[in-house]
Amino acid sequence: MKLRHIIPFLFAALLLTGCGEEHKAKKTVKAFLQENLKTAALSEISFSKLDSTYYISDSLILQLRQQTDEAGCFKKSLRYADKDATGKLNFIEVRYKNEGKPQTHTFYLTPENEQVVAIKR
Repeated sequence: MKLRHIIPFLFAALLLTGCGEEHKAKKTVKAFLQENLKTAALSEISFSKLDSTYYISDSLILQLRQQTDEAGCFKKSLRYADKDATGKLNFIEVRYKNEGKPQTHTFYLTPENEQVVAIKR
């Protein structure tokens, strides 16, 4: 195959890989919301693009978890994943209505987008 044929295939593969990760993150967040909101009457859900960061410290994660507990919209028995040893976290912002009230949260996820590490209001 010539180089001019290979390059479009590489771009397509990268695009599809990124979309798969974003879809997985959305699925994880939706499941978390449905399982852990006190009243899971969700509507009008929208997501930002998936991104990543290395700048979330362990102390900030503890602070975010405490603020989420104090906010009162989630059940008290929230189970979070531990931060990955690499320090990388993916994040995605979700906007939705719960019982007609608009909500916005940023979810910090494990690098595999399978578990929630912390939530920021």
